[in-house]
Parts: sequence; structure tokens; C-alpha cells
Amino acid sequence: NEIHRDRLLRRYDTIIIDEAHERSLNIDFLLGYLRRILPKRPDLKVVVTSATIDPESFARHFSPRPEDPEAAAPIVEVSGRTYPVEVRYRPHDENA
Repeated sequence: NEIHRDRLLRRYDTIIIDEAHERSLNIDFLLGYLRRILPKRPDLKVVVTSATIDPESFARHFSPRPEDPEAAAPIVEVSGRTYPVEVRYRPHDENA
């Protein structure tokens, strides 16, 4: 296990967690673990992406002082595009 050999993950300068809303034990563990090592690794960058999570709660989670809104991690929002969806139905075949 990589964390056993290098508890501060010094091999990495950036860790990206994509689709963080797809909760799993692995993602939850990693988010908690990164929060614990970030004070010891101020050079480590963590990028959390999701289309549906509450960004303020994640920013507070990674803040060195969660009770201080001014200390929250930065939030970068990228607007997405939506495309029209055309729904087509095939006629029901009585003989099928």
C-alpha cells in the first residue's frame, strides 16, 4: 500500500479527485486523509471536481480553520453547457 510507504504522499504534487459526489469508502477515506496531511504538506494541491456537490462544504472541509469562512479553500466554478434533448418514441408493434 502506497500510504504505508509514504504517509505524506511526497511523490505527488497534485491529487485530483474527480466526480467526488460518487461517494464510496475509498473517496471518503481519501478526502479525510488528505485533510489530515495538508497541514504537513502545504505544497500539495488537491483538486476536487463534481457537478453536483455543495462546493462550500468541501471548501470548509479543506480549510485549516473550518469555523472561519475567510479561510476556506478556494472554489473555482466552471459553467457547463446544456444541450436540448429530443425524445423519440418508436411506435409499439402489436405483433412483437
